[in-house]
Amino acid sequence: MIGQEKWFVKGSLAGYTFLYWQPHYDKDSHTIMTIKQAFEGKLIMTGDGAALALGPGEDGTVEVCFAFVTQGAERHILPSLLLDDWGNEIGGPALYDWVREQGLHFPRAEMFGVDPAGAQVQYFLRDLELLATFPAYVPGEGTGQDAAYIPVYTVIIRDSALEAPRQVDAPDSMSMPMRQARVSWWEVGPRQTSLDFLGR
Repeated sequence: MIGQEKWFVKGSLAGYTFLYWQPHYDKDSHTIMTIKQAFEGKLIMTGDGAALALGPGEDGTVEVCFAFVTQGAERHILPSLLLDDWGNEIGGPALYDWVREQGLHFPRAEMFGVDPAGAQVQYFLRDLELLATFPAYVPGEGTGQDAAYIPVYTVIIRDSALEAPRQVDAPDSMSMPMRQARVSWWEVGPRQTSLDFLGR
């Protein structure tokens, strides 16, 4: 569970009691909290998105968000949490494993979060492609409704033995959800500075 505040609060209307979603906000940026996975590395901006260079030789930490994709229109939702049929809340990185393992049994479970433009959205699991790979994003610098997310298309790993870049699969040691992210994986040599090999 992310944060300590209540996600759902009780309300009433015309004699009916109901629960409604009270999103968890980052108090500094006033944006809805999404599930993030932190990596030691550096973000490199490309023409239409970003590449993530991983490893201890890269200076800094990058927080990455992973989206679910809707059926049909392929809209993206960056989740904050999920509410199952019995009102149990599932949050944090464990949400991704839970959806893969249990999602087909809970089509009415609801996922709450934001779209890449920062707008609040929610979907039933029956509306999502539960077994699709996860588009990756990093938070932008805006606030509130202007807090657009930047797509990450590529992950780069340094290999001291390489002379030329080569495309590879995600490392077996990589944990979910990054292991199933919708990105290309590349190994590059220590002196590689150009990203021309990406074709972006």
